Amino acid sequence: MIVIFYLVSSNTPTQNLGLVSTVPSNGELDSPWSTEPVEFVFNSPVDVKTLSYTVIPATRTKVAEQQNLSTITIVPLEGWDDSVEYKIEIDDSLKSLRGEKLKENVSLVFKRTADYEKYTRESEGEDYSNLDF
Repeated sequence: MIVIFYLVSSNTPTQNLGLVSTVPSNGELDSPWSTEPVEFVFNSPVDVKTLSYTVIPATRTKVAEQQNLSTITIVPLEGWDDSVEYKIEIDDSLKSLRGEKLKENVSLVFKRTADYEKYTRESEGEDYSNLDF
């Protein structure tokens, strides 16, 4: 009797690359800093060399160095304007490091709504007059 063992290997992805979450998640980027980044979190580590995206209205941006391989962080170079609705769309050409593709384009629509009162010391009603700056 001859027994043959073989290993079947396939480079074909078993699932699609998918978007898990975004930051901001609710469509409002509540930050006093206009250069606050936005994030796209995927279900697999992504190959940023395959990333193609658009920002509407046109805004100069850069992709930050990846700290987490499943996250794409986009930073505005001159800042997001207050109360302007932005749309960032990632093209379905994005692939995971295993070759998984996005099934379709994914997008994030948001506005920067900075509540400056919330970020000032005076609005908290605290007395900082004794601090030596």
